Amino acid sequence: MLVWESPVGRIDIIRHPYPGDASHRAWDAADQWILEELGDALPAPEETVILGEDFGALAVALSIGYRRADDRLSSDRQQDPVGSQCVPLIFADSRLALDAARVNLERQGIGVLESNFLDPLQIEYRKPGKADLDSLTGGLPRRHLFVRLPRSTDLLLWYLSLARLLAAPGATVYLGGMDRRWTPAAVSCAESLLGDGRVGRFRKRARWIEYRD
Repeated sequence: MLVWESPVGRIDIIRHPYPGDASHRAWDAADQWILEELGDALPAPEETVILGEDFGALAVALSIGYRRADDRLSSDRQQDPVGSQCVPLIFADSRLALDAARVNLERQGIGVLESNFLDPLQIEYRKPGKADLDSLTGGLPRRHLFVRLPRSTDLLLWYLSLARLLAAPGATVYLGGMDRRWTPAAVSCAESLLGDGRVGRFRKRARWIEYRD
């Protein structure tokens, strides 16, 4: 079984529900890239949204890393299992992807609630409404939004529309993925909705772009 040597430590995560063979990983270079870029400045999970998760790798890493890095936690709280308050809001276009994220969070002893997941069947495709999103998420403003490049421009448009509705004033949106997803159409779509961003260099065929409101 492969173990991810991530920037926040060794993480045992799996592809779910179909694990594949020993060469199939539940994370990729894009997950590694953004964690290395963030370093110790990991965002607070309750202010974070991840859109487009496949197996929950980024959600797991951010949850674990923030928990370990937050030296403001009391010693009593540090002895408790990681709770759902340390989990970002997770969205994917597939319930299977959300199930995989749940499985991998629970493998780390991280408690999750239904409110940690945004069900795609509860959101109108293409034309999501802010009022509907607020009712599903509690209206909590999100200051850090990570959007994984999906397989199609239509999906990317949906993800970015959701990100804009969920973002608090002054929020940062990170858009990233592997090189095969960085198509001219994807770049054009991002520019039309988010404007100009700080473009990162490709590393191991992955990169992210940072957009600030």
